[in-house]
Amino acid sequence: MRVRSVRIIFLKEMLETIRDKRTIMVMILGPVLIYPILILAFSQMHTMQEARLSRQKTTVYLHEKKEWPELKKALSEEPDLRILPTDKQRLEDDKAVLVEFDGRRAKETDGDVPRIAVTYRQTDVHSERGKERVLAALEKYAREATKEKVDLKEDERYVYPVILEEKNLSTRADQIRFILAMSLPMILVLMTVAGAIYPAIDTTAGEKERGTIETILASPAGRDEIVYGKFLSVFVICMVTGLLNLGAMSLTFVYVLRAFAEPIINWTSVLLVLVSLVPLAILFSAVMMAVSTYARTFREAQNYVTPVYLVCLLPAMVSMQRGFELNDFLCLLPVVNISLFFREVMEGVYRGRHIILVFASTSLYAAAALRGAVRLFRDENALFSLEKPFALFVRRRFLKAKPAPSLGEAVFLCAIVFVFYNYGSSGLVGFAGEPSSFLWGTMLSEWLFILLPVLLFARYLKVSFRQTFSLGRLRAVHLPGTFLLFAGSFFLVLELVFLQRDLVPVSEEFVSRVSSGVKDGSFLLVLLALALSPAVCEEMMFRGFVLAGMNRLAPWGRILVNGVLFGVYHILFFRMLPTAFLGVVIAFIVVNCRSIFPGMLFHFVNNCVGLVLIRYGDEVASSLKRLRLGGVAARWLKGEAHVPWQLLIVSAVVLAAGAAVLLLASHRREQAAARTRPPGTGPCSDISAQEIEKG
Repeated sequence: MRVRSVRIIFLKEMLETIRDKRTIMVMILGPVLIYPILILAFSQMHTMQEARLSRQKTTVYLHEKKEWPELKKALSEEPDLRILPTDKQRLEDDKAVLVEFDGRRAKETDGDVPRIAVTYRQTDVHSERGKERVLAALEKYAREATKEKVDLKEDERYVYPVILEEKNLSTRADQIRFILAMSLPMILVLMTVAGAIYPAIDTTAGEKERGTIETILASPAGRDEIVYGKFLSVFVICMVTGLLNLGAMSLTFVYVLRAFAEPIINWTSVLLVLVSLVPLAILFSAVMMAVSTYARTFREAQNYVTPVYLVCLLPAMVSMQRGFELNDFLCLLPVVNISLFFREVMEGVYRGRHIILVFASTSLYAAAALRGAVRLFRDENALFSLEKPFALFVRRRFLKAKPAPSLGEAVFLCAIVFVFYNYGSSGLVGFAGEPSSFLWGTMLSEWLFILLPVLLFARYLKVSFRQTFSLGRLRAVHLPGTFLLFAGSFFLVLELVFLQRDLVPVSEEFVSRVSSGVKDGSFLLVLLALALSPAVCEEMMFRGFVLAGMNRLAPWGRILVNGVLFGVYHILFFRMLPTAFLGVVIAFIVVNCRSIFPGMLFHFVNNCVGLVLIRYGDEVASSLKRLRLGGVAARWLKGEAHVPWQLLIVSAVVLAAGAAVLLLASHRREQAAARTRPPGTGPCSDISAQEIEKG
């Protein structure tokens, strides 16, 4: 055996493997991206739910067989408890706690000792949390009562001056039903996803690899007919997988758990789950077919669908998070709605409104996914992978200059920058102790991990900087529309912040960290780090490179997708909705002005106003009081109260006026360009052919 030959073959295969962008995305960036996103999202989801539960007060029904004023006072002083006297000795509210006061004689020589019975329901998170709050209040009372009699140090033990008795109303069957309702929906959803993976791959990438896709396309059947036929086969197999899992679960409930006198899961729940499996199977079958269509081989398709499967894992796990309850908003979130709906019906809760919303929204998503799969089959580039993939580790002199990056290159850059920024900034900002260190770390993260990779990658690809980053000059006609858009969006963003706080509580740790940095640091450094740096670096990436890579999309499609991506990129749930809205507005400005500088100006002014409100909040509140607006307006600015609907209407009108001004200016510019354009020529590019050739 010749070692040199083995080495040559090894290097050749390694180069072929890592040269393609798709392989790098799946093998390296996929795990590096997906796992941190899943962990961050799940931790934020848990923190969000804990914050929501901590804000809710517990109703405590107090039944006094014997009066103990000091105990009643101890419970009444707890801010998280709402005490309601009652004559009933039975807990009728599953989310509440029943506390009974009585007395018991410990010894013949002693007086009565308080006897407290705490009745709760373990399978309800609100009731169980309420029991813990009641016990914590009694613990506090016991320690203070003991300290009054004995000089007790903090680390010494004490004799508990009350007799406690806990009564759990949840039966063994209730507890098993609760556990099954939390875990089985996730299993059922994930097994349904798994059932769609391999048939979808085989009918798309498998056909390509076997060389039979051309044969079926040459048949008399149309493209749509071929897609629907393939889809039906994938759907049937996916549905059979779901039915087998549901049947196995049902048999387990009937036979293995038949020792219980009451049924664990009734047949109505099984029927509702069965009906809701239909749109879910349609959704997953269409999504897997669409993803597999891009693959050229069976192995490549497996690499593509694995991240999709992992992405489905997080919403499927929502059913295991205690305290998450299905509401009208969650009924509209894909996969999350089905997971929570399965849990709800398994617990024996049937709400007609939720059934309709879940079934309708999932059916809508399924129809959209199926429509997308059909359109992909009509696209020759996607079906036969005709678009030349971006190759890595190729000498730059072999690349040809071009006006702007492709969509794939823009997505690749997003993934790279996401990894650099989130891992790099955690090192720079995470070790920051003083406010100035936090600000310097934030500023360096923006320039080193966002702007620098964007510029280097753009230079490597030989794209036109002027066209890619929309470096057209800032015109005076752009300023009125830009400031009108800012004025119109300001109060709308405040309302979005408040609305999102109801769904996603704000991270107090994040707010305190930013507030301390803004209030205690040098104001010039604050502006440089938190206003100017994001306005330049993030705009160069999102409204520059990424927006240029979306040129194949329709203008409004580019604007909406770019804004949503900008919101998602900020990771923190409580910032996504207002940030995405601002991203849409800024993308609209850049597209219509054909210059990134108005977008940077909008971004900078928006950040400056927010920093001023944080740093000089007290002064702003005093000024508002002099204007007779008082604390109400201060609560608007903090996102703690609804903005009046009259002001929202005015803001919407101003926003529309700003958009109209920019659209009119864009239309006039196009008309002027058409008049100066030589006859018989198309629209002029912002870059000349000589510049393209020179790179």
